[in-house]
Amino acid sequence: MQVLVMKKKLLNYLMHHARQPISSATLIKHFPEKLSLLLEELSEDHSLEITQDTVIYYPEPPLSIPNLTNQLQNKWPMITIDHQAILSSTNTVLKQMIQSKEITSEHPYLLIADKQTNGRGRLGRQFVSDIYNGLYLSLYIPFNVSSHELPAFTLIAAAALTQTIEKLTGFEIGIKWVNDLYFNQKKIAGILTETTLDLETNQINGIIIGTGVNLSAFPEQIPVDLQHKMGALFEPGHESITREELITNYLNHLSSLLNDPSKAYYPIYCKHSFVLGKEISFQKNGKTITGQAVKIMEDGRLLVTLPDLSTITLLAGEISLQSY
Repeated sequence: MQVLVMKKKLLNYLMHHARQPISSATLIKHFPEKLSLLLEELSEDHSLEITQDTVIYYPEPPLSIPNLTNQLQNKWPMITIDHQAILSSTNTVLKQMIQSKEITSEHPYLLIADKQTNGRGRLGRQFVSDIYNGLYLSLYIPFNVSSHELPAFTLIAAAALTQTIEKLTGFEIGIKWVNDLYFNQKKIAGILTETTLDLETNQINGIIIGTGVNLSAFPEQIPVDLQHKMGALFEPGHESITREELITNYLNHLSSLLNDPSKAYYPIYCKHSFVLGKEISFQKNGKTITGQAVKIMEDGRLLVTLPDLSTITLLAGEISLQSY
């Protein structure tokens, strides 16, 4: 019984430091008795990388680039996949690679990170992305169209990710305008789309779709000031899907919606929106304005009816729901 208790405590400790090298000296300090035996038994059911000096716990088998490439080849036949352990921000790094012409291909490029040290959301906000088990990726899609012909990439990506998560988990996902996904009334995913420019012609030449998903997290790993609104899909150790499954299903579904001339993303997005019909507030010219969200346009704009029955259309920005 004592060994079982010690094994559970060790597993919990490793989970709290997922994908981080833990020195043998540190482990011995916390678990001075039967450490080798405990690690040996845990390795039978969990993914551990054990060396003489360090131990690394993986919540799931490490991502396989060949497997990802193979599963994406039908929808993304010429995609390049780059997987890094730690990056500042996948969107930031990918944009820098494009601007410096480190990426010169005319084909899609996918950058994945296990952890971000400076994840970004819309309006320059921080996206917390160093929790126990998250998915952080940015997809670059090159194209040559004028700005008024750009698809509603944020809505398309949100619709694709929402349907993907619901299909894989059976959970009910809601979308908060314009780019946040919620589960159990807490944010579990965010999408950040950014256009890229050809610095020589100053023309838009592509889009970066950044996606962050909180798969699982311990409550104490979420910043105190965010615990009331930030969540995860699973409790640690109870994940029913892997990042690899999520990536391949999401990107394949994203491709289907991007290439659907009927704009199938639009009814999906509207169906899952939990702001339509609700009282909301937003900032305009330094003032807080309230109104009712009545319609989301195909291009992503939000139509709001004000108390005097006039209307206003929001292009972007943060909204707050009066009751949620």
